[in-house]
Amino acid sequence: MVVQRVDGVCFVPADLSAAMGYLGQPDHPEVQRAILDGIGAVRRAGKAFCRLTVERVLAKRYVEG
Repeated sequence: MVVQRVDGVCFVPADLSAAMGYLGQPDHPEVQRAILDGIGAVRRAGKAFCRLTVERVLAKRYVEG
């Protein structure tokens, strides 16, 4: 039996938006909501998250939850 551990989750809006049916729309409100919901779940699990962005306001929103 192999036991694997997840230390963190990286959110990739371009991939997520495509998977959600919003191809080319990483800023779509549903995609952003899914990311924020996911970040919340990762935090509640006591794990780390990453989401690369160059937008200071967006980065603050992700960090503050």
